Amino acid sequence: MENRNSQPDTPAITSSPEPEETFCTSGFPGFFCAAGKTLEQIRRQVYNLLEEHDAVLASSVDTPAGNLLVTAFPEGEYDPTARVFLIRPLECRDEDVFILASEREDLPGALEAKYTLTACGIESKILLIPDLGDL
Repeated sequence: MENRNSQPDTPAITSSPEPEETFCTSGFPGFFCAAGKTLEQIRRQVYNLLEEHDAVLASSVDTPAGNLLVTAFPEGEYDPTARVFLIRPLECRDEDVFILASEREDLPGALEAKYTLTACGIESKILLIPDLGDL
């Protein structure tokens, strides 16, 4: 009879070195959070992502970083309300998307969602409703 409490022989777990940062090249945009990074780290991250992606979205971008990115990457756009920097994809899909927010204070998050969809190539029919109470 088999003992259900016995543990099967398993190989010892060994630690592996930290993986190097890799980028997905499947057509998906490059995303990163700029919070806590220096201006130079943010600029370099956008540059590195553009080598592998046709679209890049940086979130939590403050005004000094946004101004730097717009200067360094004139094809991009900075939205201080959403606190995002976006370099749009080369091609977009035609989709209907609704972004709903419960009140006006949620506008920055709703705008970030809009820019995330745009980075993913969905921008033609985005309807932003920042306050459901206004309907």
